[in-house]
Amino acid sequence: DLTHLRQVADSSGTNGIHLFKPASVVRSAYQMTSGRSSGAGKRYMLRLGSAAAWTETKDENEQSHSTFLDAGNNPPTGAIFHYNLGEADANDAVLTVSDADGQVIRTVRPKPCDYDDLPESERPAGPFLPVNKGMNRYNWDLRYDKSSRVGTAPKSEAVEGPLVVPGTYNVSLTVAGQTVSQEVTIEQDPRVSTSAEELGEQLDLMLRVRDKTGEVHDAINRIRSIRGQVAEWAGRANAAGKGEALADVVETLNDSLGSIELAFIQTTAPEEEGLDRIALPAGVGFKLKELMAAIASADAAPTTQQHDVCGVLSERADGALDRLERLENEDLQRFVDTLHELEIPAIVAKA
Repeated sequence: DLTHLRQVADSSGTNGIHLFKPASVVRSAYQMTSGRSSGAGKRYMLRLGSAAAWTETKDENEQSHSTFLDAGNNPPTGAIFHYNLGEADANDAVLTVSDADGQVIRTVRPKPCDYDDLPESERPAGPFLPVNKGMNRYNWDLRYDKSSRVGTAPKSEAVEGPLVVPGTYNVSLTVAGQTVSQEVTIEQDPRVSTSAEELGEQLDLMLRVRDKTGEVHDAINRIRSIRGQVAEWAGRANAAGKGEALADVVETLNDSLGSIELAFIQTTAPEEEGLDRIALPAGVGFKLKELMAAIASADAAPTTQQHDVCGVLSERADGALDRLERLENEDLQRFVDTLHELEIPAIVAKA
């Protein structure tokens, strides 16, 4: 890709900050693997009569790089954004992609300076925006932002955002309060005859599934945060000699939290994938993720069944979300009131 080299003469941006105009990109719903190959070591692809093995590594910005062992490497997929930061301190840089209506669909920031010191559950997901002095590049995979994720065990990874539809998008890079912008054109795959309306319908449903999955993941994180705080206060009550008076309230609250969490995610298995679906039924969160994969499996309008399944799963998720909201407003408030009645100290000194 020599697109940015042809623009070097025009790259005199403010304080050396310059975003080069990206080359046009063909939208391709290329699927790397069949099956569920993940983790360290070799990975395998077997589809349409072709087989290949490769290893995958991540660089310092959590960007994945594949190296094929028995096949050639393709050029990077997606849109490549080249930018020159000069000597600017760009740790606060933000790169955004917006659609024709000005709605931000993807936001990318640099890797936090304290990333390695953060607990794994609190580390933001990459890939991150490279911010080295001088020239940098970021490879946008043509997708919307991911959903949130569940970082504590049992975990649930974020669901990928859907691919954008063909069109023109605005790319903006903001560094130290200064913003530079360019446009990038995403072209229709000439092998795909699906209409713009059908791709738009697919996008709308996938965004609906992504957002509902994010709500489920946020709820699981809230449940685990509440449970942890309840355990801390129960420990303080025990240390103050008032644990017995609080025991029944704590047990009832934890039972309710566990029941709601189980509707969202299977909590008795270490991983979501490969479950015994009879003995350990999957939660609605994983079912939403599997629906997302089904909708994304072809460049086509969603089927009636996919719309129907989305409605059923959304209804189940909303029911559990309503239960959690009532618990927070009623049961949790009763727990807080009980703490006040028992006058449990915030800090209990131990010998």
